[in-house]
Amino acid sequence: MDESSWATALAVLALDALGREPGRAVRGARWLVRRMPRTLGMASSLLHRFAPGSLAVRLNPDLKGWAWTADAASFVEPTCYVLLALKRLRRQLHGAAVAERIDEAERMVYDRMCRDGGWNYGNSTVLEAELWPYADVTALALLALADHGRCEANQRSLRALRRMLQHVDSGLSVAWATLCFSAYGQDPAPWRGRLVERYARTAFLGETKAVALALLALTGGAEVFRP
Repeated sequence: MDESSWATALAVLALDALGREPGRAVRGARWLVRRMPRTLGMASSLLHRFAPGSLAVRLNPDLKGWAWTADAASFVEPTCYVLLALKRLRRQLHGAAVAERIDEAERMVYDRMCRDGGWNYGNSTVLEAELWPYADVTALALLALADHGRCEANQRSLRALRRMLQHVDSGLSVAWATLCFSAYGQDPAPWRGRLVERYARTAFLGETKAVALALLALTGGAEVFRP
């Protein structure tokens, strides 16, 4: 397909994890490397450099990740999906462009981090108001950055995730968090127990994404996301 889609990264991950159609997985990864998001333009870039306080959102407009759809701006969640896919297939990809895209996308994700750790669905600050992080996005971002696990920003965000989980109990958030903690070498057993308990109470309201992630979380599926 010529049209950009966030689902491509998940398809690449699935094909690689299953060991099927490796050539197609690599083709998909190369396709992702070539995708470029819409930028905010030269004016925003200049304002960021010389008058950052005049921007409505606090972000570096020069850093590019990946968008949900074609001709859209970079967002944290689709960028993290692509980072997971490209890191997983990095050995099969060649050329400096891959390393450069991964490095820039990582810097973009860190740039969007909330002040006390964690990530919002959009930006960290809008119109001088600090936005709050969400548990599911935070766990996903930490997974995508797990190869920098000792970084202070990662450790701060892990602490923020634990604080969020004191008040958040959705299947989606607990599933992502279980995968995240597993990837960081932390005992996933308590979170798996919480996940099973939550499913017994709500069945995750029949949400396919939460059920799929829970199955991964309960069966050592964090390996799917390891580089």
